[in-house]
Amino acid sequence: MFKNLLSKPIAKAKENINEYVDLKLEYLKLSSIEKLAPIIASLAIVLFLMFVSSIMLFFLGMGMAKQFAVWLNSEVGGYLLSAGLFLLLFVILILLFKPIKQKLIQIIGKFFTQHL
Repeated sequence: MFKNLLSKPIAKAKENINEYVDLKLEYLKLSSIEKLAPIIASLAIVLFLMFVSSIMLFFLGMGMAKQFAVWLNSEVGGYLLSAGLFLLLFVILILLFKPIKQKLIQIIGKFFTQHL
C-alpha cells in the first residue's frame, strides 16, 4: 500500500530532476556557445588578416628586391639586400619578443574580461 502511495511522487520527482538536469545542460551549452562565438570570430578575423598580411609582405619584398636591383644594377644584390632587411626586422622582433608578448597578454586579457 505504501509502495503504491510513494511510487507516483518518487517517479514525478525523478522526472523533474531529469528535466532539470537536461535544462541545465542545455543552458551550459548555450552559454558556452555565447562566450565562444566572439572568440572564434575574432580568431577567424586574425587568421584572415595574417594571411592577407603575409601576401602583402611577400609582394612588398619582391617590389623592394626589384627596386634595389635597379639601384644596385644587380638582381642578385637586390634580392640579397631585401632579404637582409627582412632578416634585420626578424632579429629586431626576436630581441623585442618579451615586451611585445607582455603587451599582447594585456590586450588579450582586456578582450577576455570585456567579452566574457
